[in-house]
Amino acid sequence: MDKKSKRTIYVVSNMYPSEEYPNYGVFVKRFIELISSQFIIVPITIKKQSGVIAKIGSYIKLYLAVLKLLFIKNHNSTLIYVHFPLYVAPALLPFAWLNRKLVLNFHGSDIVFNTWYKKILGFFLKKVVRRSRIVVPSAYYESEVVKVMGPQENSILVYPSGGVNESIFYPIEQNKDMFTLGFVSNFIMGKGWKIFLDSIEELIKGQYIGDFKAIMVGQGKDKDAIIESIEKKNLPVTVRSNVPQEELLNIYAMFDVFVFPSFLKESLGLVGIEAMMCGIPVIASKTGGAMGYVKEAENGYLFDLKDSAALTQKIIIYHQLSEMEKEKMRAHCLQKASEYESKKVTKRLLEFLNEY
Repeated sequence: MDKKSKRTIYVVSNMYPSEEYPNYGVFVKRFIELISSQFIIVPITIKKQSGVIAKIGSYIKLYLAVLKLLFIKNHNSTLIYVHFPLYVAPALLPFAWLNRKLVLNFHGSDIVFNTWYKKILGFFLKKVVRRSRIVVPSAYYESEVVKVMGPQENSILVYPSGGVNESIFYPIEQNKDMFTLGFVSNFIMGKGWKIFLDSIEELIKGQYIGDFKAIMVGQGKDKDAIIESIEKKNLPVTVRSNVPQEELLNIYAMFDVFVFPSFLKESLGLVGIEAMMCGIPVIASKTGGAMGYVKEAENGYLFDLKDSAALTQKIIIYHQLSEMEKEKMRAHCLQKASEYESKKVTKRLLEFLNEY
């Protein structure tokens, strides 16, 4: 497509990867890469900051950059696409009043108004939502948005955060010396890392599956607590951080099963789909988006929230399957994951944007 004939999209996000935090907002970077062939992309983003002053400064810059878009030319043909719209909602209100073309992409925490400042931001967001197009990562989260924001006049697109790039995630053979459990997530309590470690401790005490090991990949404020717990209990767990997405393929290939024990209202849980794309069955808690792709005893298992004993039982059940049964489950993983291939889901997104 000729550059002159392309529409411009301003992509706004309070998350974007950096060298220090390569996975922070990586889905926004991937989103830009996926639509850049069809549109002229102007990113307006900030990266993760460690200090309070630096965070405040970055948000001030973000708000000012967004407000400058009020004065762009050709605004009738220009789209403003906002990831995590809650955090810039006050700056978006003038655009809604002027009927500018806004697309709001919700991801999870941006409809949870659990603090005083989020309640204030939510007040603005509800006014903006009424005059915007909406994108959500799963059918489950679509129902959550409607529940919080009310019925929407404009259409809502279910778009699973860019899907999974099949050229990055795919099955590869790897020699395994023992049964391996995998965990890939942010290292915060709500993601269920303690449930994962408690289950590992139960497996060891009961000697249910013989020798095994676990690999945890991620970063976050609970990393030191995780390492301390592993060392204190002498658990067979390796922790890795700051792993670029391109290197995750080889890590997923080490897993026999992927564990997703989050007890947050996960909007999707894309890591579970990445694992499935690599042919790895998923054992997930019964929450949010994961319930849309994990099918009991078909491509994985589900267990009750915060129940490490239930997780342990599901791991034992999978471990005891015959190799033929495991191979059948891996095939079902690939079949389900194919619904989330980047090319397929991006085609629907491009049609949605071009119609606006």
